[in-house]
Amino acid sequence: MFSIISFPELPSTNDYLKHLVETHKAPDNLLIFTLHQSNGRGQFQRKWFSEPGLDLAFSFYQRKNLDSTPFQPALFVMSVCLALVKTFDTFGIKCKVKWPNDLLYGSKKIAGVLLESFVQDKKIHIITGIGINMNSHRNNDAELNSISMLDIRKVLTGPEDVLKAFEQNYESVMNLFDDDLVLETYNKALYKLNEKVSLKMNSEGEWITGILKGVDARGRLCLKTGSGIIHVHHGQGSLVRD
Repeated sequence: MFSIISFPELPSTNDYLKHLVETHKAPDNLLIFTLHQSNGRGQFQRKWFSEPGLDLAFSFYQRKNLDSTPFQPALFVMSVCLALVKTFDTFGIKCKVKWPNDLLYGSKKIAGVLLESFVQDKKIHIITGIGINMNSHRNNDAELNSISMLDIRKVLTGPEDVLKAFEQNYESVMNLFDDDLVLETYNKALYKLNEKVSLKMNSEGEWITGILKGVDARGRLCLKTGSGIIHVHHGQGSLVRD
């Protein structure tokens, strides 16, 4: 499915792939990866920390015609997260999805997804970046609150093995799951589902506490509070881990 190219080092796989797309040098389904991403970033320009030579960063590119089925970013990210859940399961690692796009083992982050899309030449160009803590030692770093595949499995993992598993699982999810099944399965994999959680609202700085009831098709977090169900858009608030 993917055409795969590796790089010894890149500042950001997403930025490099976006440059290729904008200059018409990226074929559909191109995937690039590196084990040394020197300036990785996550949501809201947060820095993504990775150990040079040890952790996996990759981005893949797909495009859709504007007149085809409307692109639904929230459901697309859910599909990618589910493919990652299935990928980690291949290696015996049971993960949950922290809304909207982080993968956790227990309460520690093991991977994250960054989606970027833009319109050019009457097409929607979709770049999906993924960072995986693969062979670094994370378990003793309380400040990062993260964990790696090595910490869990106690053996090194090859990037080619991870990419092969992801490709198979991504293709499976995209081909076999309709929107309803994506939403249902994503919610089943949701971190803290039906548990009491706290949200830090980004604009007001206030905290909201309630029972996490799931995520809807628009990607909004559904929180049951004393005054009823509230819906929180991605970007409005951040779910706090334990």
